[in-house]
Formats: sequence, structure tokens, C-alpha cells
Amino acid sequence: MIRAASVEDLDSIVEVLSHFNFQVLTPTDKAPLDRLWGRDFPIRNEVTELDLGNGFVAEHEGKVVGFCHFREEDDATAKTTLLSVPPAFRKNGFGRALQEARMEKAYRAGYKQLVTYCEHPDSQRWYIKHFNYR
Repeated sequence: MIRAASVEDLDSIVEVLSHFNFQVLTPTDKAPLDRLWGRDFPIRNEVTELDLGNGFVAEHEGKVVGFCHFREEDDATAKTTLLSVPPAFRKNGFGRALQEARMEKAYRAGYKQLVTYCEHPDSQRWYIKHFNYR
């Protein structure tokens, strides 16, 4: 089941995001380096001041098993910020359903373009295969 995210989901959302090396950082923390992809780059804390009104969760048997979000880049462009499904729940359609929910909401909100910055090659191929990203 895909539904709008709520404040009550925040702990579960952070747990889901932890599978992608996400950490909640205070404004004074320095972002650690992520070595998951075989190279160093700073982890970006894009959930600061997260507007859950643009977020969705995937639920399975009453447990949050996925999260996605987008934010406004400008009047015509929305930017995807997060999409995470823990490894145990991948390949079950949760990620695709989450992406479809945020695409539909962005479209209904009047955005003409949805931008996704994605560095991991497997994720890039997934967006291209399922959503015709260029």
C-alpha cells in the first residue's frame, strides 16, 4: 500500500533511509563519507526541513518498507530527493509504486518537469528502464 507520509512515520522513514547510509545530522555535524559505491563523496542531508506533504511511504503488513519525496526546484520543476526501499523488500514493486505516486502528485501540482540526480549506475538504469529517464 502506498500512502502519504505523516509525522507519525518519521522514525520509520529514518529507519528505511538508514539502508542507504542516511543519517540524521544536526546543522553543526559534518557529513561522513560514503564508501558504499567504491569511492568517497559526502552524504547529503536532504531531509533537513523535510516537507512530508510531498512524501510517500510504502507499507507492507503494517510496516513502513519504503519512502520517497520530492521538493520544488522552481515554479515549473520538481526535484526528487529520496527514494529508498530496504534490500529485503526490493524487487516487489514498492520502489516503482512510490515513484509513480510522487510523479503523479508533482504532475497534479502543476510541475512540468521532474528532475532526478542519481549517481549509482544500477539506479540510473532502473529510472531509464521503468520511467524513460534521459
